[in-house]
Amino acid sequence: MRREACLSATVVLVGLLVVGACVPASEHPGSPMDRPLPEGACRTTDDCPGGEACGDGSGSSSCGDCFWPTRACESDAACADGWVCVEHWQRCSCDGPSSNCEPACASDTNCGAAERCDTASGHCTPWSCAEGYACGALETCAPATGGTGCVPLTCAHDSDCGTDGWCMQGACSSTPGTCEEDIPVP
Repeated sequence: MRREACLSATVVLVGLLVVGACVPASEHPGSPMDRPLPEGACRTTDDCPGGEACGDGSGSSSCGDCFWPTRACESDAACADGWVCVEHWQRCSCDGPSSNCEPACASDTNCGAAERCDTASGHCTPWSCAEGYACGALETCAPATGGTGCVPLTCAHDSDCGTDGWCMQGACSSTPGTCEEDIPVP
């Protein structure tokens, strides 16, 4: 059952009883709260039917059976010359990241958009917002968090996320969440 915030109430006097009727934010013209959700979308798990959880559309709210990661290397020494051991975190891993040997980077062009090449080690490393990486419109720079340091803006309502953002589980997102089957990881 989808729950909506009451923006205002209509008070009706019936005999000696006062009866209030909720006016959902989605029906209030010019509501500063949240706009209506598309069918099947969610902001929190409370917006989803029983047995489903609110996720980001990648299936991240549930995994079912986890998988065991493949570790092709534990360090750069296990790789051929000019290659480095790179870890890859994958959703629903039972026990940490997978790893494999990949060519060492020689310049930033060998790395992802949010990475820089550490030519001394041959590894691509996150490019921090404290060093000039530009966070997205719905993010703020918090370098102590690691990685790029970009974290979603916190919010209570869609209006906290600009005209195009959605407040999803307290963080701004470019899209609302989707209700997905909630399968607990064993």
